[in-house]
Amino acid sequence: MALMPDADFEGDFLEVQENIRGIANAASAVLLPLRSKERYEKQYAIFCEWRKAKGANGSEKYKPSSLWAFYSMLKKTLISYENVNIADFSKVSSFLKTKSLGYVPKKSADLNRAEVETFLKEAPNEEFLLVKAVTIFGVCGGCRRQELCDVKVQHVKDEGAVIVVRIPDTKTHVSRAFTILSDGNGFNPIDLVRQYMKLRPSHTKIDRFFLSYRNKKCTVQPVGIKTIGKFPSIIAKYLGLENAASYTGHCYRRTSATLLANAGADVLTLKRHGSWKSSTVAENYVAESMCNKIKIAKMIQCGDGIETNSNISNKENETPVVSVSNKNISLEIESNNQKMIAGNLQMTFEKKSKCVINVYNSKN
Repeated sequence: MALMPDADFEGDFLEVQENIRGIANAASAVLLPLRSKERYEKQYAIFCEWRKAKGANGSEKYKPSSLWAFYSMLKKTLISYENVNIADFSKVSSFLKTKSLGYVPKKSADLNRAEVETFLKEAPNEEFLLVKAVTIFGVCGGCRRQELCDVKVQHVKDEGAVIVVRIPDTKTHVSRAFTILSDGNGFNPIDLVRQYMKLRPSHTKIDRFFLSYRNKKCTVQPVGIKTIGKFPSIIAKYLGLENAASYTGHCYRRTSATLLANAGADVLTLKRHGSWKSSTVAENYVAESMCNKIKIAKMIQCGDGIETNSNISNKENETPVVSVSNKNISLEIESNNQKMIAGNLQMTFEKKSKCVINVYNSKN
């Protein structure tokens, strides 16, 4: 005897299925980044319209960088809404790579150390104190404009000798912290930040750190992301730099990374400073560093840093002696008219002589 399905049971089962599907769809929607969700959904809607039109080709209208951005947005939205992973379509990525051949992306111009220091020292505080404070944060921390906009009062701590700033949420979702020192070439960055902090209205309930600055005082109006993005071009105009419009909101981050690379920082240090997950961006800053290019040119053209037979020490002319005791280590080197390197210390011996290097252990 065949059992007839219970209508009530079947209805309840379908309702449960719909509830589960709704929960699954809601969970999938979380895959999209919250800050850019509207842009992602807008691009998905454009794609759906294009799909209905069947055949409209808009790849020629956009730069390769924009096509890659659209591809990234569609990849996440299609996984979320239609469970389709376009990363499996190798021809799509090959097409985008072909489009990118020979394309040079436009980047924000950056400031050099002298330009930053000139602005911080010479620009009048009555007009530019807010811009100076944002610039110090942006350059010292390698901050994006969104990160500067999101800095809150509780994220900034004045420790006396240094100011410690914490960035709890970044584009790559990696929190980081940076410090501002008092050392400056003829000016004190901490003093500028403290001057700005003292002008904060005591009655404001807004916890955003950067507030608007007018008529030598701060208002209760927080500074928006677009306003912060205009500050580098304001600096460029003050300094009389060409094409001031090319100094965009990303200028602070590029300036910070460039200064760090020029100072000899390696890729790992740059990645930690900028919270980059990939080494590619950090490697580009090191490769584009003018100081590194000059160093390479000297190595090629002048042979700097290359050891030849003429400056390699003859073992017969030097007699290193190492003696170790409980509290110190002594290194003795005897050399005859040779140039020796000991760690980071360079020594030149004019005549046959004796050098003693003492490394003391401070612990008892």
